[in-house]
Amino acid sequence: GEFFYMSQAKETSTGSQFLINPSEIAASQLAQDFKKPNDLQKVKHVRTTYEREKIDTELKLRIIVQAHLSEVEEGLSFVQNSTELIVSIQESFKAITELGQSSQQAIKDFPTIVQVDLARHNLKVTLEFLDRVTQIPKQAKEINQLLHDKTWNILLAHQHLTNLQSQCDRIIEECRNFPSDESTIRQTLSIVPKMKDQLMKDVWGIIDDFMALAIVDPCTLVQAIRIIEREDAMMAIKRQKQENDNNNNPNKSYNNNMPVQVNIFRSECLARIVLVIAARFESLLPAKNMIGTPNGMRIHEFVVKCDEIMEDLRIVHDDVSLVFPPQYDIFDFCCRHYHAEMFARLSQIARESLQDNVPFEEILGLQSYLPRYYLIFDEFEAAHPEPDVHENVNILMQSFIRQVQKKLKEWCERIHESELTATPTLESTGLRTDAHVNLFKMMHQQLDLAMTNNLPLVYVKQLVEVCREELIRFASNQIERLSKRWSDLSLEVLVTTINNSSLSEQKFIAEFLDDIKTYLSNASKEEEINFDDVELSFHEIAKTGLEGILNSMFKDIEKLVGELYTPKWLEGSTTMLDITATFDSYFKDLYEILENFYVLKAIKECADRLVATLLFRFFQSNLPIKPNFHDRYMADIAQIEKMFLLNSFTERKLEAHVLNQ
Repeated sequence: GEFFYMSQAKETSTGSQFLINPSEIAASQLAQDFKKPNDLQKVKHVRTTYEREKIDTELKLRIIVQAHLSEVEEGLSFVQNSTELIVSIQESFKAITELGQSSQQAIKDFPTIVQVDLARHNLKVTLEFLDRVTQIPKQAKEINQLLHDKTWNILLAHQHLTNLQSQCDRIIEECRNFPSDESTIRQTLSIVPKMKDQLMKDVWGIIDDFMALAIVDPCTLVQAIRIIEREDAMMAIKRQKQENDNNNNPNKSYNNNMPVQVNIFRSECLARIVLVIAARFESLLPAKNMIGTPNGMRIHEFVVKCDEIMEDLRIVHDDVSLVFPPQYDIFDFCCRHYHAEMFARLSQIARESLQDNVPFEEILGLQSYLPRYYLIFDEFEAAHPEPDVHENVNILMQSFIRQVQKKLKEWCERIHESELTATPTLESTGLRTDAHVNLFKMMHQQLDLAMTNNLPLVYVKQLVEVCREELIRFASNQIERLSKRWSDLSLEVLVTTINNSSLSEQKFIAEFLDDIKTYLSNASKEEEINFDDVELSFHEIAKTGLEGILNSMFKDIEKLVGELYTPKWLEGSTTMLDITATFDSYFKDLYEILENFYVLKAIKECADRLVATLLFRFFQSNLPIKPNFHDRYMADIAQIEKMFLLNSFTERKLEAHVLNQ
């Protein structure tokens, strides 16, 4: 309460005393506040206000007093400490004085003291250096023991070894600043680089097994990759430091043209993955057992193993690519090298096929497999790696075409020879064998191969061309045999050849051509296929065979023709009767075993040739033309006419032709 009223006090003239009269101050204040009678109503309010201000004033006074007390206590503490310091300073000055007095006696020994102090310092530094050197092998052994613990983190071990290696490098660098046996120290510290080399071997072993670890233990694989990236980062720092040192020291020799190797460890990692891929292919698809080699695998085994290998890319995409950093682009990398290995094996097969060592069944199996080969790339929307395997497919398919042509040629020759010895069957249209049936069955088989294996159009066209060439060659061989060896062939063989060729010309060629066009239409390709030359060739077979029959007929009457228009003939021999009887016998046999078309054609050709033969013989004769000659001559014509008309009643045009002749 006094503090409140002190604020209203007046200072004396001296300023050192305060005159406080609370009653006067209160009376003065009341006189001001209660001038009117109505102001008495304010008494309660004033009392409340007064009590509140009193409480606030007492609180402020208590705080101020407490602060003053704290400052006083702190000041007393400072005074006490200062007193102690003063005492300590006095003692220090006393010690300095005593030391100064004693140093005057040791001044003469100061150089010795300096040398001893330097030796002591060097000894301390040396002991510290040796302690650092001896601690490194101990730490290395501790890390080595931890490395054999399966729960130990290989990444952490690498970090500790890297730190130890840095310490070793600093120690080696310090050795160069003072005389020392650097080789001994290096030998002592050699345990660290040896351990690090062993650790990197373990890392490369992990990389070698990256495919399996990506599935069963991806953490270990991640640690190995981080070690590789850390090594490259440290190499980059060292390289940058070396460049900076060379830039700061222009007198130091440095070849700026030397290639700078970047990411050496990453490159080594990728190189080892390439070796793993190559080993994977060599284990499943060894080059020595490739298709086309002696004791080589078959196409089924090859395709199964190819599918097994290509499934690796699914593991790479789903598991391995999640472990390797994006900059490795591991999926595309593996795609390229898997394709390179596959292309190498297909190239090997293609080289073998140049010697036709790869059976065409294997080639067709490969050609059918290749579209499936690219499915794994399409599934993951990966670009098809280069080079394109179809480069080898073209080589393989050319071998396939050559082998088909060789097989067709062999089969055609067998069919050609079998037609001479095969027992013909008498059908409604004459004697036939299965020779041409088998011939075109074989041709259809080649077309079926193309359809079954879905060969590209370009190879189908080549295959059709091969079939066309072999059919023409077969016909040429038939024609050559008929034209040169007709005298050695029986009538049945000649007739059978004509009938078979006629059926091929009329039916088999057309059916084969229809199948070709059907296949091409299914392939949505409009191609013009012309087999006119094949039809003409088989027509020539029948024509040549018919000539062989006529040659045989006229060979049989050759002796009888020589007796015509001679005295013996004029005397009434049965020469012409024998000739017509021979022809009549032939015609009757031909009616039974030869197609009717060619029977009539044989009759017509026989008539033409007989007329020419008789005319030729007539102009060779030296007999005089007398009535008996005329009668005999006309009797022969009547005999010939009778024989031909009896065998040509089914064809009026042929009858007229014979009569005209």
